[in-house]
Amino acid sequence: MSKLLIPKTVTSIEGGAFYDSHIDTLEFEKDSQLTSLTTSSLQYIYSQRIILSNSLEEIQSNAIYSNSQHFNISFITPRTKILTIQSNGISDTSIETFAIPSGTTLKANALNPSNSLQSVTISENVHLEDNCFSGCPNIESFFILDNNIHFKDGFLTEGNKLIHISRSTSTSFDASSLSSIYFKR
Repeated sequence: MSKLLIPKTVTSIEGGAFYDSHIDTLEFEKDSQLTSLTTSSLQYIYSQRIILSNSLEEIQSNAIYSNSQHFNISFITPRTKILTIQSNGISDTSIETFAIPSGTTLKANALNPSNSLQSVTISENVHLEDNCFSGCPNIESFFILDNNIHFKDGFLTEGNKLIHISRSTSTSFDASSLSSIYFKR
């Protein structure tokens, strides 16, 4: 199937509803009544593009799970709700780029694992929790639209906190301005 538009009147998607389906573009209509992608709702879907509604409030753990082909996730804008991407919300996928929409909280391990992820855009008013990019070892670049988040010489910082060290890290980093550094166990 080339495209499936999910009407805004849909309020829930059962786990495994799209299991083994082949849909080039899966789009959720603007102002959808679906507020949460629950566990396994988009598990094992084969899609090139997933367009999520501006009213989506939560991507639960393993909601978008195990898509082995390269694909793109985007969001209808402007967003009307605050979005939380839970731990492993987008998990075991082959996304190469990801744009975090404005007003989003990225929980620890939100994209874990995403080994193909190379580039991330961070919009304004985004909250990045500790370990939010854990499981994303191949990120090389961040494009920052938020004045509180900085990416320099391979180091992603938010205020005085070190968030992530990318593959494109320089040989040294001046940590004198940081008040906390979190090490994975």
